[in-house]
Amino acid sequence: METKEKIYLSIVIAAVLLYLVTWLLDPTRVKKCVAASFSEVKKLFIPILAAIFAGSVAKNLLLGSRFMKILGGKSKLRGVVAGGTLGSLLPPCPYASYPLIKGVSDGGANSLSTMAMLLGLTSVAVGRVFAGIAILGPEIEGLRILFSFLAVMLVGTLCFYFDRALEVKRRLPRVLSRASEPK
Repeated sequence: METKEKIYLSIVIAAVLLYLVTWLLDPTRVKKCVAASFSEVKKLFIPILAAIFAGSVAKNLLLGSRFMKILGGKSKLRGVVAGGTLGSLLPPCPYASYPLIKGVSDGGANSLSTMAMLLGLTSVAVGRVFAGIAILGPEIEGLRILFSFLAVMLVGTLCFYFDRALEVKRRLPRVLSRASEPK
């Protein structure tokens, strides 16, 4: 059994144990928990499936484009800026964004651009802007976006300068390819 399969199996075992402990403590609550779990699966199945397909379509549209030349090869610092920008524009849903990032990485983006996309996705997240403006106000949300974007660029630039020492370039494609291998 491979590592990824072991991780999935351990998650399932942990969930079963959690339900078992809950059943031992309060059997009536388990019925509610199971019903709520199936309700969540039913509610999320279509959006997750749609996000996976949308991410795949976007990935295939992006591959081979002019943008890929900026993200790949020897375009180090420019690739970091472009990757961070692209990552910040992606939807925060990992089922849509991760297939796109993986496809861009497989399509020739260098590891620094890939890392910048991942950091931009989690730090800036343009999808949160409207909620941030509505709840926190435009000043605070503007500062959040500015500092998040600057943080992505700073980390990307540091990765650029310490690329050889960190061996990011050699490790990331192998990690990503192992993560995407069909089991």
